[in-house]
Amino acid sequence: MISTRHAATALLVLSLAACAGKDEPAPFLGASAAIAIVADGTFDPNTPPPELPGAMATSMPGRWRTDHVDRTVLGWDDARVAADDAAAVEFFVTRYGLDPTSPAMANRVGYIDTVLDPRTRFRVSSASSFAVPPEGIPAWNTARIVIGMDPMGVPLGGDHAGEVLPQGGALLYGAYVFASPTGLRRIAYWSLVPVVVRNGALVWTCEVESAEYGSGVAQGSARLTPDGRGSLKADIRNNLTFW
Repeated sequence: MISTRHAATALLVLSLAACAGKDEPAPFLGASAAIAIVADGTFDPNTPPPELPGAMATSMPGRWRTDHVDRTVLGWDDARVAADDAAAVEFFVTRYGLDPTSPAMANRVGYIDTVLDPRTRFRVSSASSFAVPPEGIPAWNTARIVIGMDPMGVPLGGDHAGEVLPQGGALLYGAYVFASPTGLRRIAYWSLVPVVVRNGALVWTCEVESAEYGSGVAQGSARLTPDGRGSLKADIRNNLTFW
């Protein structure tokens, strides 16, 4: 995983190279890949979706544990699932100096293992490296989410020492999973900076990594709006760029 310090150093090096002189090569060579993922479905958060038979419900209505996707879609065994659980915790500790499983954090942060409700119609809507039909390609979004609960905020460490995770702020570690024309794809993501709320919408910047597309950045926003009849309308936009 790339630390924020390494990212800043890389950006400085690229900036210096770009300004070194007209005869210097451009800092980015070749074509980058881009994928857009959207969601706009309406769903009842209190009714389990038929696409998640037997998936374990979390304390958040309308969302279920990542086990279903990890085991049923990706075919992971217990050891692989446990390894990913451990990697998520290690990421939060290393990058943000926060162990969400620590008893000391029990009343200060929430830790959720979730998969986005498929009735949101979460799907790949366009891609630069493969053809996408007009209706899009259905995708799964699995995540382990640390949510700030302390009204005073939670001090961070690691690469973010001196910063504070505010109440309602969040840290992400998860994956997008979908079937591209060349096979099943899993794109891992993790928070580059804490998720914030802007005008009622979650706004994020994440690092992404894929065996097929390489490394890059995902930037997006999400909003769930009550429709007045007990259901929620999703509005999610997520743009992934790889280089």
